[in-house]
This record gives sequence, structure tokens and C-alpha cells, in this order.
Amino acid sequence: MSWGISLIVVSILAVPGFMIGFGLINKFFLSKNESTKETTNKIKEKLGSLD
Repeated sequence: MSWGISLIVVSILAVPGFMIGFGLINKFFLSKNESTKETTNKIKEKLGSLD
């Protein structure tokens, strides 16, 4: 039973953690290339719609 609760907690915390990490990776590494910047903005919009 405790593994089930752990799985629920991890899945809940994974989404905001990914969004924060994605923002930092985008800011420091991916923002130098224009085509990559457009692609990351599309992904970011898709993730934003999940809220």
C-alpha cells in the first residue's frame, strides 16, 4: 500500500519539477538557437495547457 501512495506522490511532483527543469534548460542551453527556441515554445504551450 505504501508503494501506491509513493507512486501517486511522485507522479504529482514530477509535472511541476519537469516544468521548472525544462524552463532552466531552455533558458541556459536551448535559447541560443532560433529553431530550437520555436520548438521549445510549442512544447511549453502544450505543457501549459495541462494545468
